[in-house]
Amino acid sequence: MNELRSMLAVQVDVPAAETTGDFHYRSRAPSAFLAKRPGTYVVNLTNEHRHKASVAALADVLVLNMLADVDWLPLIRLRRARGRITVYEWNDDVFHVPPSNPRHGFYSVPRNRAFVRLLAEACDAVQFSSPALLEKYGSVNERTAVFPNHVAAVPPDRRFRRGPGLVVGWGGSAGHYHDMAAVAGPLGDWLRTRPGVELRLMCSEEIRSLFDSVPESLKKRAEPGSLFDYYRFLEGVEAGIGPLLDTPFNRSRSDVKYLEYAARGIVPVMQECPVYGAVVEPGINGLLFGDARELVAHLDRLREDWRLRIRLAQGARARVMGGRLLEDRIHERATFYEELVASGGARLPSEGSVRDRFESCCALEGARRNGRHLILSPTPFELLLRRGLYALEGGELAFAERCFEEAASLEPASYLPHLYLAGCPGHLASSLAAALERNPRSLMARLLLENV
Repeated sequence: MNELRSMLAVQVDVPAAETTGDFHYRSRAPSAFLAKRPGTYVVNLTNEHRHKASVAALADVLVLNMLADVDWLPLIRLRRARGRITVYEWNDDVFHVPPSNPRHGFYSVPRNRAFVRLLAEACDAVQFSSPALLEKYGSVNERTAVFPNHVAAVPPDRRFRRGPGLVVGWGGSAGHYHDMAAVAGPLGDWLRTRPGVELRLMCSEEIRSLFDSVPESLKKRAEPGSLFDYYRFLEGVEAGIGPLLDTPFNRSRSDVKYLEYAARGIVPVMQECPVYGAVVEPGINGLLFGDARELVAHLDRLREDWRLRIRLAQGARARVMGGRLLEDRIHERATFYEELVASGGARLPSEGSVRDRFESCCALEGARRNGRHLILSPTPFELLLRRGLYALEGGELAFAERCFEEAASLEPASYLPHLYLAGCPGHLASSLAAALERNPRSLMARLLLENV
């Protein structure tokens, strides 16, 4: 196999803010480290971007992250004919999204789940975020790989507090409501009856309400924020808990919560399940609990024994340093892409050719460049589409309509505002017709129009 001299990789993500954990772990961080490799250039953008098709057409390797948009199918076929590679990223169990998860509404639509599978089948390969997802859905494609989440940067060693007491922490999305509800009662009882303990939460009001019986003096709640707000929240935590019920969706989750605790010198106290069982060695680099009673028993030990806290925290951090740093693992992703490109039979590009394509992307509005890594941030047009899509999912139909109509006025030639506006009452047929007028190749518009 010839050695790949240079490569332009483009990753297209679902419409989401760049401040989320998903974007950081699955897009920004891997892309930034991939771009540090000699001759490799990487562009990140989201699926509502007006230039997505033209940017994607430039890529030697195109990664479609969790998209359910069949308008990519013609481009995938065209790329294959030219020897260029398209990879689908599958990082959640879309067939078992629980009602508490904010994306349940989208993935509860059978059509959207079917489109995920269709795109995964059409691509040249599929990359998964966990072995469990590979085991469940690996049959969709002959070529597969697993790229777990890794830590991009490790904070400096923390100073450990000595003496009794314990600050327990947890932060997470509304999708973890039932996980937290399963431990809230015994954990609340423990907080009320043990001196020197405190609970810190970064969560929704709904999850916070699970601990209404705990006196205010024993708990603190931070508003949900960005991933980096979460990192700051963790600075005062000594023991981080990880409740995770045994559900189909949870079995395919990443172990990133363990990594976030471990990297910051926090003792991980995690639910005994395949996700955490593969990384936690009880008594060495964390603790595992089977139920809420065992959880509070572990917390009691940590409250009383500061030496145990320090030993477990140091063991957890060593686990991260010894094999879960992204810098040490990015070559696995790069090698996978290089092998795919070589197998596609295309002539390997020169770095000058790749650089020129990359520079053309850097000239676009919203471009934020760091060396050979580029993020195409949303402009007002993309932000309107994103807000409209969020509103559409949340049932705020009038607001969604206004967003799409304003976006259409900003970019009259774009078919996307009209395609999305079709989801608002009274617009289905007319908006799909307008979308097809602007993009006659839109499979999504044609499929939806067939059901009118």
